[in-house]
Amino acid sequence: MQRNYWTTALLVALLSFGLAASASAQMALDLDPNPGDQGVRETPVKPGDEIKFQLVTTEPVKGLVGIEVELKFDDKQVKFLGFMPAGVLQGATSLPPSQKPGGVGIAVALMGKQADSDQPVTLGEFKFGVAPSMAGATMIELKGGSLGTSAGTKKLKLAGGIKLFTGDA
Repeated sequence: MQRNYWTTALLVALLSFGLAASASAQMALDLDPNPGDQGVRETPVKPGDEIKFQLVTTEPVKGLVGIEVELKFDDKQVKFLGFMPAGVLQGATSLPPSQKPGGVGIAVALMGKQADSDQPVTLGEFKFGVAPSMAGATMIELKGGSLGTSAGTKKLKLAGGIKLFTGDA
């Protein structure tokens, strides 16, 4: 009986460590235009501005053949203007965005190719417009994300998103 207790305790400890070790984000939004994730998650804006930010991985990718990502935002504060595959997805085929109130879905595929990197990578660039009536602060959040790889689809852990704020926030 004592042996089963220690075996169970060890199994619980290993699973807990594994879950804790994998709890970091694997996909993020970054406001810094340089390749990769610089961790810039907020910026001041003015009503009427256009902003660009990157979709990045925070870990290396192996056998990447495509991505799906869903953003959530207040469409009274910001407007989705587009997504351009970049970095390891440069030249990939992007399906028409799936727009709905308060969000947008993006799907991109490398046709007949796959990408590998031993470091975090840029996947693409989003473009949003700031509403002329925006006041205060708003978030553009990663609501869902997955990588399509040669081994199958991998749902990702996501970093929250980015914060945009006006001078009166």
